[in-house]
Amino acid sequence: MKIKLLFFLFNIISLFSFSQVKITGEWQGIMIQNGDSIKNSKPVYFSFYLVNGLLEGKFRQESYGTDEFSIAQLTGKSSAKNKINFQLKKYSKNNSINLHNCLLKFDCTYNEKTGYFEGDYDCLTNPSIKGKIILFRAQFVFNETSVNLVSHNWIDRFIFDIENGISSQEQRIAELKKFEFESIYFESDKSFIKEEFEEYLMSIVKILFSHSDIRIKVIGNTDSDGSDGYNEKLSKKRAEAIMEFLLNHGVKKERIEFEFRGEKKPVKSNKTGEGKKKNRRVEFEFI
Repeated sequence: MKIKLLFFLFNIISLFSFSQVKITGEWQGIMIQNGDSIKNSKPVYFSFYLVNGLLEGKFRQESYGTDEFSIAQLTGKSSAKNKINFQLKKYSKNNSINLHNCLLKFDCTYNEKTGYFEGDYDCLTNPSIKGKIILFRAQFVFNETSVNLVSHNWIDRFIFDIENGISSQEQRIAELKKFEFESIYFESDKSFIKEEFEEYLMSIVKILFSHSDIRIKVIGNTDSDGSDGYNEKLSKKRAEAIMEFLLNHGVKKERIEFEFRGEKKPVKSNKTGEGKKKNRRVEFEFI
């Protein structure tokens, strides 16, 4: 009986500890009012403190490109794993009529795949004020300064990330560590990209969008059919086809290098049809 009780208590403590790791701390993001463009979203900042499922903290909203801001206290709870529900209690500072000045209520869920808190908000006194909120873990210390908490330069990049399905910074590192290159295979004597490989190529695009400090090398190869000179040209066409795909999907040219090896680097024997299939490929490297 004692063992079962200890096991039960351990699970409860683990749940609260998990929630604190995910929630307690500073977050920032954007609020997008229904019917409005994401480009007109408001930058917001939170400082959360979660203990035993109860949430306290502060909220700050600012007006993009201005010094307007407001600050409010908040209270709420963690209703389930990775979920928080909270509302603003009162505003302590507000120097703008262009920002929300009603008491807002939020329902958010932490997305373990993307690393974002995502959810809805609405106004307790004005049903017409409602929208979406998206937050990521921040690296600042919350305060009530009269100037912008941080430069608004991050907002355009964050909107870009959302629109392109890019995860939060903490998730991108894990995604890069797990990412594995696969070869793209071609038909005999062809350099067009088969549709079945486009989804994988888009995953490469996402990795490159997520990590502006890495570049990629695209390496074309062929089987042994044809002359050395012909195969060099064919392997170059295959590498260029992949490069063109990446460029067409927004990857900058200076982030791509390509190399063509012809038939010089087979991965399988060219004495069998199956081996030749494996050699008609494009490979990748991060550089």
